[in-house]
Amino acid sequence: FILQLVNITGWIFLAVAFLQHMGLDMGPVLAGLGITGVILGFAFQETIGNLLSGVMIVINAPFRIGDYIDSGSFSGTVTDMDMICVILSTPDNKRITISNKLVWGSPIVNYSNMDKRRVDLIVRVPYGSDVQLVKQVISGIFSTYEEILPDPAPTIEVNKLSASSVDFIARPWTKPQDYWKVFWRFQGEICGKLEEVGLSVPFDQLDLHIIDAPKA
Repeated sequence: FILQLVNITGWIFLAVAFLQHMGLDMGPVLAGLGITGVILGFAFQETIGNLLSGVMIVINAPFRIGDYIDSGSFSGTVTDMDMICVILSTPDNKRITISNKLVWGSPIVNYSNMDKRRVDLIVRVPYGSDVQLVKQVISGIFSTYEEILPDPAPTIEVNKLSASSVDFIARPWTKPQDYWKVFWRFQGEICGKLEEVGLSVPFDQLDLHIIDAPKA
């Protein structure tokens, strides 16, 4: 980005110096360029906005090529950046081109620039379940995952008393690249592990009682 900007600026100064060396009076030319620049500024204000937003992205560096980010309503891995736009690649292999102005004007969430990331998992069990037993089952699953970091230790607590279940929150920490590996593996194992200790996964249900009306 910086090299492109320096290259364009350098060519402009080189052209002016060459014309002056050839004996051309650059005063009227520069004045005319000033007026032309104002007109072009109005005509290309969107492009200039993208250019200035690109400068802000370069200076502040909220992400780098290879980072997985959220920008507005779009998510993906940054594959390229230039003076006008940012290019994302989605997990399902779609290419998204977003103007720098839209990227800089939206909240940017970077999932890749930290050394660890927390995985938030919800486990629902029926009312009357042994709280300590549920915690032991979840902790036992976590102990088999090499991807889960020992520090900070995972959090396993009752989070909410829902209408049909007791909801536990399980929060292990892992490296960013292992986030989905831990998430999907846990979702596939938790039901079977609960069944092994006699616990089921509850679902919303409605009991309907029909009472015969007294006859007249």
